[in-house]
Amino acid sequence: GITDSRNFHSGVPCVSCHMTEGNHRMKVLRPDDAGLTEKRPDTCTACHMDDNREARVSQIQEWQSTYDESMAPLLAEVKEIEALLAKKEDLPDARLKSKLEDVKHNLSILEKDGSRGFHNFVFLLEIASLAASDLKEIKAGIGQGAR
Repeated sequence: GITDSRNFHSGVPCVSCHMTEGNHRMKVLRPDDAGLTEKRPDTCTACHMDDNREARVSQIQEWQSTYDESMAPLLAEVKEIEALLAKKEDLPDARLKSKLEDVKHNLSILEKDGSRGFHNFVFLLEIASLAASDLKEIKAGIGQGAR
């Protein structure tokens, strides 16, 4: 349900961040990586020539904090809905069950990414917003079906 997601780095080829050391390891060197030296700058510095690592570290931490704050309640709501469904197998209808599976799949994409929002922050926000809306609809369907 997410259309082509654009973020701050959408116009940048993947290799710009994933091959900054000129090898095929695809490793992103975060600005808070303890192994960095003057001769081995972080991935962000390859394009952001201001050499303001502290600002980039702060931005990454802010994105990851937003991820944590967004994902925790969504994952808890999925568990709550699954517990309700386990008690009332006849609910919800097939459309809502399919919607719940889509929500779980989309959230799993964010979890498996492992970057906690750092990889594509805009994508995180779009998926979280869609999931919250869908979960609200599913819960309403469960409530209506329980009557």
